[in-house]
Amino acid sequence: MGKEHYSNVSECALSEFITADHFRTVMFDQRKADAKSLTEVPAQLNLTQKSAKLLRFSVADDGILYGFARVKRELKEKFGKEPKKIYINDWETDFLLVIEFKDGSEQAYHVSGGDVVAMLNDCLRIAKE
Repeated sequence: MGKEHYSNVSECALSEFITADHFRTVMFDQRKADAKSLTEVPAQLNLTQKSAKLLRFSVADDGILYGFARVKRELKEKFGKEPKKIYINDWETDFLLVIEFKDGSEQAYHVSGGDVVAMLNDCLRIAKE
C-alpha cells in the first residue's frame, strides 16, 4: 500500500499501543509465529538508514527489524478483534504504525520517530545487537 492509502490516519503516541518493556527484537529465523508466546504479536519494523543510525545497536543494511510485542490482549480489548501482526514503517517525516487483524482488516496511526527510536533503544534485544 502506498502512502496515499494512509494519508488520513490520526496521530497517536506509540506508547498507547507498545512500550519498550513489552517489546523484544528477534532474529530473522525467529520471526515466525511459533517463536512467540501466547500474549505476543509479531512485529516488523522497516527503518531508513537515517533512523537506524539513531539506534544504540546496529541494524542490517535492509533496515528491517523483527520483534514481538506483548500486547495481544490489550489490542483485542481495544479493537474487539484478534491482532495478527504489527508493522512500523519509517516514512522519514514520521512513522506509520499498522495493526493487522486476523479478519483481514487493519488500523493505522502516525507515530513519532522519536518514540520508535526510544522504544527500540530501551527494549529487550537479541544478544548480537
